[in-house]
Amino acid sequence: MRSIRLTAVLALTVIAASCSSPSTGPFEGSTTTVSNVGGEAEPVQRPSEDYPHNAQPIEGTIDRHADGCWTIDIGEGSIVAIFPSGTETTQLPASVVTSAGTEIPSGERIVGTGGTLAASDLPGAPDGFWSNYLAFCDPSASRVFVIDALSPVPDLSDDELVAMLASAVVSESWPCGLGFTMSDVDQTVVVAIYPTNADAPVAPPIDLPDPTWEARVVLGSDLLVNHCDDVVEPTEPVRVELANWPIIEGTIDFDPPEERCGGAAEVVATLRGLVVDGPSGPIALPDLEAVNTAYGCFAG
Repeated sequence: MRSIRLTAVLALTVIAASCSSPSTGPFEGSTTTVSNVGGEAEPVQRPSEDYPHNAQPIEGTIDRHADGCWTIDIGEGSIVAIFPSGTETTQLPASVVTSAGTEIPSGERIVGTGGTLAASDLPGAPDGFWSNYLAFCDPSASRVFVIDALSPVPDLSDDELVAMLASAVVSESWPCGLGFTMSDVDQTVVVAIYPTNADAPVAPPIDLPDPTWEARVVLGSDLLVNHCDDVVEPTEPVRVELANWPIIEGTIDFDPPEERCGGAAEVVATLRGLVVDGPSGPIALPDLEAVNTAYGCFAG
């Protein structure tokens, strides 16, 4: 009897060893108990779990890879993504479906909020779902990206963007810096004109193109949400840029103040004959009057 029991114990030990192998995941001493977690798993926050991170406005691109794992790139390279609670993912075609039912295909740009989280701070260590998920998707990952909210960035055609510019009423001036910034009331169209060298002498009128001045039209949404502001708050909307076209003709005329940032109460510039190099040819803008009440002042 004793030999039979010993044989049974040895057999169970062999079975247990075959189901558990050392992991190169983020959790020291972890063991991989599910070797294929990743391809068909839902990388979604569990309502009962805590994901401590500093949420900020984000813009980036989400991607589903051949192994089924999802990543996000916000301009710093791809990193494993964890989507908001209530999100679903599909494989064919690969997409993310938000809790509101919005479908965002793999490879699309998104905006929202989120932040990085150290892989070692993921819930369930060392043998939980997330340790296994990273062991499958990115064994060397030291951090992941937790997404709290996301929505797709509008995909407008060139014709739609040109129509957007044509219908905009650019009437709002935004003070700051050594140039002039104007927009429509919704911050969807911006005209920005500024010197490329802050120390160079200014002798208006300036005829564009001028190598010492940058002049552009930008289209998107919430384009000036952080204008002259070096602090981004989590509650602020995300700036989304859809098009950025150079202004290739025009004249900027104004009287430079003798003292920057605190001298003259305001600097008024007339912008005449502005022509944008659009995707299908030149686009003429109406004459504008821009006011900079903080000429020479900068964020901070």
